[in-house]
Amino acid sequence: IQLDSGVPQGMTQQVTQKVTQHLTGANYGDNIRLLNSMIQDHISDSCKPGKVGPVAVLEFWVQACTSQPLWHRDRTILYLMDHLCKAAFTYSQEDCVQKL
Repeated sequence: IQLDSGVPQGMTQQVTQKVTQHLTGANYGDNIRLLNSMIQDHISDSCKPGKVGPVAVLEFWVQACTSQPLWHRDRTILYLMDHLCKAAFTYSQEDCVQKL
């Protein structure tokens, strides 16, 4: 990743713009549901032998969501957090989200 004074440059800038378009465009709701499905699969896959386990994955995604400015007011983040909380209880890892 190339940054110039904290601003993405080159390929990073292009990718960032494309991701932003997909998350805020006309298919916004569908894309968020797809992102949630990917996150849930990431959590499920982490439970397989030799993988990091659901705690690490849950903590990663909770951190990614809650590090966003005003995350507690963002409907997208709240949607993802709702599903992360459900997953945490499903995998008996509610401590991952109780820190909030």
